Formats: sequence, structure tokens, C-alpha cells
Amino acid sequence: MKCPVCGFENENDSQFCGNCGTPLIPEEPEKKGSKKTPVIIAVVIIVVIIAAALIGYFAYDMLSDNGDMIAMEETEEETTEQDTKEESDKDTGEDGTDEEEPETADEEETEPEDGVWTFSYTSAPASLGTSFELPVAQAMATSVIDQEGHDNSAAMVLDGRDETSWQEGVAGEGIGEGISLYLDREYEVKYLAFKLGNWRSDDYYLQNNRPQTLKITMGGQETEVSFSNMKQEQWIAVDGDCDTSEIKFEIVSVYQGTNPSWNDTCIAEISVYGEEAE
Repeated sequence: MKCPVCGFENENDSQFCGNCGTPLIPEEPEKKGSKKTPVIIAVVIIVVIIAAALIGYFAYDMLSDNGDMIAMEETEEETTEQDTKEESDKDTGEDGTDEEEPETADEEETEPEDGVWTFSYTSAPASLGTSFELPVAQAMATSVIDQEGHDNSAAMVLDGRDETSWQEGVAGEGIGEGISLYLDREYEVKYLAFKLGNWRSDDYYLQNNRPQTLKITMGGQETEVSFSNMKQEQWIAVDGDCDTSEIKFEIVSVYQGTNPSWNDTCIAEISVYGEEAE
């Protein structure tokens, strides 16, 4: 240990200078580094490693997603190209010429055929306009029930009396039986009005059969018309061209009466309205 006064070199453990007697202050030993330093360094290294791992993971995931998106885009492009090629093949024939698309039924314009008519249910019109009740020259029936004291022929549907009626005369309900009305000449039919069943009384109406569906043939066309099971006059309007001089009515189905012994189908009245044929 060197004396700070005279510079004499003394032993390290000397308390006084051997030359001048000056008290010697021992030098403090060099401080050792903190024990915490290695721990901090280790923690920093671990954090750096974890951060590097996370960065690497996310970078790989992004690259993978980009790769999938690129692959999907390429697939979509290939599909679009294939669809375009198929459409082109459809539009082009085997010889390379363009094929014309066939016309569809919706594109074809069709005019209604002459003589075609339809019907709709209606109530008794307040005014017939230019229509009038058409004169019927003759009425014929496929069958008539023979009943003493009563005329049940087809002419009864034209007499304007509710208490009389045409009654078919075959066994059973009279399915397939009917009547034909012959006009004095050809007219354009506009309305038909019906009183179906036996209208002699409410009791007769319930006990006899009433037509439920009639097949109507006129103007070279036939159609089936269904009626309600009510004792009231029922009207139908005829739309379209229906020029005719003959109208046929055929029983298709019936409302069964309450009396099994009176298994006959009746029609009380039929009225025909129309105009002069053009």
C-alpha cells in the first residue's frame, strides 16, 4: 500500500506508513457485479426467443393464407374459363357455326281460336243488354219417366212453370241421361239459367235427385259445369264465340234425394239467352 504523503510502499495490511508514520486508509475491495445481472440477461433472452417465435408463426400463417387465396383464385379462374368454354360450345354447332335457339312456347303469339268459349258463374244480370231469351223450337230427352197424370217430358223445362219438370226414366240416378234443346236457328249464346231438381214443392225438391254436374255441349265444344245444392235459379255467363242452334245437357253427377223410392233426377227449367249470330 503506497503512502499518500511520502509515497513509500508499505505492506497491504499496514495501518501506518513505515517511513513517515502517516495513517494509512485501506483501499476498498472492488465491488463484485450484482448477482441479478445474469437473471435479467436470461429473461431478456427468453423474451427475445418468444417474440421471434411469435413473429415467425404469424408470418407463416399469413403466407399460408395468401397461398390458399391464390390457389382459390386460380381455381375460380379455371372454373370460369371452363364454364365460358361450355357456353361457347353450346352456342356453336359441331361444324363451328352458331346454332339458333329454338323458339319457346312463351315466345309464340297465339290468337284465340274462333268458336272457343268459356263460362263463369254469375247472378241474374240486372240488364241483359242486347241479349234476349232465345226461342227453342224443340226439346228432346234420352229418357222420360212414365207417371200417370203428369207430363215429365223434356218440353217441361221450357214451359215457365216451376211445378213441372223433366224427369229421366232409367234405373238408378240417371247418369249419362240428358236433354237437347234445338233453337229455331243459329244464335250466339250469352247466358244459361237453370232451376235444377223438382220444384213442385220444397218436399219434392228434397226427395228427388238434383243434377250436381252437367256436361254442356254447344258451338262444337263441350264442358262440365257444377252447381250448388240449393233451390235457387243458377246462372252462367258464356264468354267467347258460341254460335249454335243446338244445346245438349248430360247428367254427370247428382245430389241424392232423401227418398230412395224416388231415385229420379229432375230439371224444372232451363232458359237460354243470347244475340243474333253474326
